Amino acid sequence: MNGQADQSSLEQVIEAYIRKFTLAELQEQWNEAKAVSGVIRILAESQATRSRIATCQELEAQYNKELADHARSNIAAASASGAIVFVAEQNSQVLCVSVRLD
Repeated sequence: MNGQADQSSLEQVIEAYIRKFTLAELQEQWNEAKAVSGVIRILAESQATRSRIATCQELEAQYNKELADHARSNIAAASASGAIVFVAEQNSQVLCVSVRLD
C-alpha cells in the first residue's frame, strides 16, 4: 500500500473518532492516560502546557527524539488554534495529528 494513502486514511480514522467526543470527554481520557481505540494515544490538549511537555518527553523515551520534536512542533502550532494533538501508532508507524474540534 502507498504510505501516503495509509497516512491519509489513518488521519481520517483519527479525526472521525475524535469528533465523537466532547473536549471534556477527551480531557477525561487524557487524564486517565487511556489508549484510544487501540492505536490512538492522546498526547496533548490545548490548555495543558505541563502535560504537553511531559507527553513529548514520554514520546521521546518511547520512540525517538525526531518524533518528539515533530510532536512539539505540531503541539505549538495547534495550541494557537485550539486544536488537540494526538499520536497514532499503526503497524509500527507513528503519526502526529492535530485536530480542531469546532
